[in-house]
Amino acid sequence: MSLEVTSGEHGVVRVFSLGYRVSMELQHFEAVDKLAQALQVDRLNPEDVQIVDLNAVRDMGLSSFLIEAYGVTEEEMAPLAESLNALQGHVAVLRSGAFQGAALTLAASDDVRLVATLHEPRMSAPAPMPDFESARGTSKGPKERKPVSDKAMSGRIAMYALLAVFAFTIMFVWIAS
Repeated sequence: MSLEVTSGEHGVVRVFSLGYRVSMELQHFEAVDKLAQALQVDRLNPEDVQIVDLNAVRDMGLSSFLIEAYGVTEEEMAPLAESLNALQGHVAVLRSGAFQGAALTLAASDDVRLVATLHEPRMSAPAPMPDFESARGTSKGPKERKPVSDKAMSGRIAMYALLAVFAFTIMFVWIAS
């Protein structure tokens, strides 16, 4: 059975039931690489793949786990809850990001079987910021520079002249010694 993943897919969570052979391989080898091989894809993004030991979530149930961990709505989960909670062994939970935005065809088999396709909640755009007078700031652009006064310019010239005299004095003392 093949499953299509569209290019740029976002917000889809796929739950795969893992057969015994694949479960054992995932425990003893690089889990994501073996799962990619089982699905017949080149690679998966490990940040968006989770292998779940169902014994670890037995108390809460897989359906509650998916609601809590992935934000799946209870309305979407309701028709699937009983069948998901009855699964045993291991499942792989793959978010859309696992496919890195590529269009792919997944080859599911008896060892890796799709049991649910769910959706993460859509993130709404942030509300526009309210316009507050204090947020506008008081800047009126760059300040206009005052022209340098004659006294300041004379002081700078005198300082450079004194530095030159000091340098010549040091040089003459050094040559004389």
